[in-house]
Amino acid sequence: MIEYEKFKFIDMVYIASKRTTKIDLKQFVSRKVLNIWEYDKANDTNYFSTLSTYVSCNCSIINTSAKMFVHKNTVSYRIDRIEEIFKLDLSDEEVLFSTFYSCEIMKYYQEIKKQ
Repeated sequence: MIEYEKFKFIDMVYIASKRTTKIDLKQFVSRKVLNIWEYDKANDTNYFSTLSTYVSCNCSIINTSAKMFVHKNTVSYRIDRIEEIFKLDLSDEEVLFSTFYSCEIMKYYQEIKKQ
């Protein structure tokens, strides 16, 4: 059985290339990233921003901590908690890629809400 989660990005690109109407990109966001987003809202945590910054910084705890202006131990703790709570294996390349593009889509939605 093939999991759709693994092919969301390819499906998004395919649909985008075939349509001339506006696409709701949020439908292509990883369920786990959406869960993190919702968890943050419900629990007043910073897991999404930490994860997003972390994957944007090529999974560098030091670069993430510098960009977020928090201690590296804080970043390390948050990443460990994210992996534990949401069963997210950031050592898996496919998961990492899906997480990266999902975070980018959600950041896009954040910017739209600000306008």
